[in-house]
Amino acid sequence: MKKIILICLFAITIIGFSKPERDNRGILTMNENEWYQMFGDNTKTNGKCSFIGASIMQLAYINDGKKLETTQENALSSLEALNRQIYSEGLRHPSNDNSLLFEYYYVKNCRKLTNKDFDLVGSPSFKTVFEEIYNTYK
Repeated sequence: MKKIILICLFAITIIGFSKPERDNRGILTMNENEWYQMFGDNTKTNGKCSFIGASIMQLAYINDGKKLETTQENALSSLEALNRQIYSEGLRHPSNDNSLLFEYYYVKNCRKLTNKDFDLVGSPSFKTVFEEIYNTYK
């Protein structure tokens, strides 16, 4: 009986620590906690980092020619809505161009992505966008 319980615990542990992977379209799939960890969400950011990162990832995948369930217009509309929310919370862009407030928020509050993260995502456009964001807000 002990062996059966240990085998079950081992199986559950392996399932719980599954690695992020890409689906048959080359799109990165992870669970919610993995997204939060990748983009550096915490109680202060309340999911905004993952939302920004995932939205940019959607736009990048679309730009790379991958087929998604969402459209470029939907992803941009979501980022515009987030911009309004962040603006209403009092954050202002240093150049007063609040259309890019989500970028500024990301750099100030979220985890800086590494080459390992960019490789995991597997999108040249995603890496290019984030490198531009990081260079803009050095």
